[in-house]
Amino acid sequence: MYPKTIKSEVINGKSFKEYCESTLPTTVYNNLTVKLGLSAPTVQKYLRTPQTMPLEVLQFFARALDVEPYFLAEWFEAGMDRVTAREYKRINTRSLSIPNGL
Repeated sequence: MYPKTIKSEVINGKSFKEYCESTLPTTVYNNLTVKLGLSAPTVQKYLRTPQTMPLEVLQFFARALDVEPYFLAEWFEAGMDRVTAREYKRINTRSLSIPNGL
């Protein structure tokens, strides 16, 4: 059975944007456009809809938030509309248990 989809509001009722605002240092949060090299509207789009961010942006946020990339993908669905299955497999560092008999 597949795990249920976890929506972005799961972590203490916070959206991805609220999670970033409360977790990132203020200097980092206020300079995301510079750090990412993206326009303000693009950064705001990724904060509001993390599902649309590409792998490079997902990895940046993971480093900046000091979490594993798969955490953002699982809990906030970050990158789910852009990251390929192969890329997701690469960032998913959790060890997989092999079912008995396989």
